[in-house]
Amino acid sequence: MYNKLIKLNRGVDMKKFSKLYVMMFLLFSVISFASFAASDPDLDRLEDVYNEVIVNGNKDFLSGFSSDELAIIRNTIYAKRGYKFKRKEYQKYFGAKGWYKGTTNKQNILNKNEQKLVDIIVKYEKNNENSNIYITPTSETLDIDSGSPTTEEINVISEADSNTAPYINLD
Repeated sequence: MYNKLIKLNRGVDMKKFSKLYVMMFLLFSVISFASFAASDPDLDRLEDVYNEVIVNGNKDFLSGFSSDELAIIRNTIYAKRGYKFKRKEYQKYFGAKGWYKGTTNKQNILNKNEQKLVDIIVKYEKNNENSNIYITPTSETLDIDSGSPTTEEINVISEADSNTAPYINLD
């Protein structure tokens, strides 16, 4: 009876098909596990920071990081988007990552939440040496040379004539 069912399915050998399906499932499982096991600590840290600061709204989570760590987290956001760094230290650092592909010189490459996270990180970087307390951005606390552009800086560039827009150093 089983052989008749197989022949009724237009000649497809169901035993071979199911073995192939199981082998493909196992192969994809192994590949998924291998990529999970080989994840990058910077990407993992960025994901943790994003979830804690943006999703959960816990900005104080950033107070546990040094200014250097915050700079790496901030620039990891840009590296994920393919930003080509100008500073040699970031070229070397991210160039050693298997996932990094520098493909763009554009500065306005982040989505709204990524840019929000960058803005918050910049404030913590700036204030980290003094107090580790988040200061609400104002025109007086705006850091033009922070590395990554803040939302205010991007808005200024967007409003300016494209031929005369100032360059903002991302790194």
